[in-house]
Amino acid sequence: MAEKIWLIIGFLAQAMFSARFIVQWIASERAKKSIIPVYFWYFSLIGGIMLLAYSLYRKDPVFILGQATGVIIYSRNLYLIYKEKKDMPLQKKRVARFKEKHQPGEVVKGRIIRYYTKEKALLEVEGLKLIAKVFTFYPEGTLIDLVILSLSPQILLKELKPGRIEKII
Repeated sequence: MAEKIWLIIGFLAQAMFSARFIVQWIASERAKKSIIPVYFWYFSLIGGIMLLAYSLYRKDPVFILGQATGVIIYSRNLYLIYKEKKDMPLQKKRVARFKEKHQPGEVVKGRIIRYYTKEKALLEVEGLKLIAKVFTFYPEGTLIDLVILSLSPQILLKELKPGRIEKII
């Protein structure tokens, strides 16, 4: 009897785990582009936990390792999603404060976080993470001068080349 119950749990777990692909497919079709909705991660986590329980019952070390690793990854993704949502109101307040405080043409300091391309970098400016056009490669963590090009609809920044004063129109 216990064997039948575990077999049912195994099939239900596999169905739950597989449902994540259906959820992802439907969301992508609706958006007309490939996306991964938050429910994908919930189905992954629940199905992964159920499959992990099943693999523990079966005492299959390969299956146990695979599912345990997956459960950690799915949990981490859900944590990152909710952390980002929690931080969003604070980011919006910082953006509004930045826009009230500054005008296009002003120079601000920004610290290089990382580069996206040779000419685009993510910088921290007054607690905000913003993208700026850069001309020089600096090590991550370097503080540089940036000129504000625009504040609306989004904040646009460009590196102010050292030793040069740029006129912004």
